Amino acid sequence: MTRPILMCTDFSDVSERAFPFAAALGQRLGCPIRLIHVSDIDVFHGGVSGEGRRPWEDDLLRYIEERLATSAARLAALGVSVETRVKTGIAAHVLIQEAKDDVRLAVIATRGHGGLLRALLGSVAMKFVQESPVPVLVVPHEAELRPYDKVLMPVDLSELTTGVLAESLELLRALGATAEFFHAHVPVNSGTAGLLPVPTESLELDGQVEERVKEFAAHATLAGVSSTWAIAHGHSASRAIVERAAQIDAGLIMMPGHGRRGLERLILGSVAEKVVKKSDRPVLVLKAG
Repeated sequence: MTRPILMCTDFSDVSERAFPFAAALGQRLGCPIRLIHVSDIDVFHGGVSGEGRRPWEDDLLRYIEERLATSAARLAALGVSVETRVKTGIAAHVLIQEAKDDVRLAVIATRGHGGLLRALLGSVAMKFVQESPVPVLVVPHEAELRPYDKVLMPVDLSELTTGVLAESLELLRALGATAEFFHAHVPVNSGTAGLLPVPTESLELDGQVEERVKEFAAHATLAGVSSTWAIAHGHSASRAIVERAAQIDAGLIMMPGHGRRGLERLILGSVAEKVVKKSDRPVLVLKAG
């Protein structure tokens, strides 16, 4: 059975604005959508059977199920199969647990007002992105749906990008996309060299940096993924990534979310978070380990 794409709705226009992005992803990957609603009120008080339940809880559950069915129908009309679930608890925590239930990836919308969307802003959103065991597609409120034919793949010069390369190539093949492997070359004294503070002096500066980026593109070619590469110089890796995505009109940015420990987690996580906050395009945050 094909693993589903997880997404959550609070029934607001903002949260459901991510529907076309999830549907397009589901169509490309051949995945159904698992649409859930998280209620902060325990609508299952007294059990599902109804014994010991209060009348208003039945009314609330019925309302939620009706709204969820309407949302599911709207999503299914975009050409994907949809299953639904009603959950109770804190939205971010529930999503993390649901992401562990054999799903391919997750989709969240950001920059909304109220309920789930407000809860998923800032540190809570990054908590979900970092703790999710699967990749997370973050859809900005102002994003416009573009074909997933061209994907910007920011790369650093550490083992982290290598660690997610196999997963990214698998997704790129499934999407049928062309990838641009992009390195933002930032001076060491500015705080980040590329995405991580790799000592570029030991790489003989631009020459070997270029060779490393070319290696990623070569791996993609061998894996059957059409690819190009580019390097930009600047003082902000996140800004360079967002600007490059606009320059090539990428439908998607795909990048590692964080490292496994210490400085790698701090620096790469910071860049990914800044890209998510600045980008007007969807960002697929990969699980870096």
